[in-house]
Amino acid sequence: MNRVAIILFLFGLLTFQSCSDRSDKIFSAFDELHYIFLYEQGNEFEILYNGTNTATGTYRIENDTIHLTYSENQFEEFDPSEKLTRQILIDKESKRVKSIDDKMQFCANIDTDKRKIKN
Repeated sequence: MNRVAIILFLFGLLTFQSCSDRSDKIFSAFDELHYIFLYEQGNEFEILYNGTNTATGTYRIENDTIHLTYSENQFEEFDPSEKLTRQILIDKESKRVKSIDDKMQFCANIDTDKRKIKN
């Protein structure tokens, strides 16, 4: 049953990705319960946390850390900047990302990485 749910989720995610009207995606990572998309235009992001809820905002990348700033007034129940992760580490060797602050935990497998790396 669990395998079927994972397959359906991944199929839905791939369908979602292919139907996206944004062609400026430069980074994406996902797993069963999380995803993050970084877009070049406006340094915007979209994040899925705990399998059902999404949030948006802007980001900046410093070395291998993604710093997130959430858009205001997305939720009546809480301020995402106080509850959701604001720092995500990109681990190129393991091809994974994970939160590195004391907010809600986030981890995912890197799918697309088209960032311009400065040497």
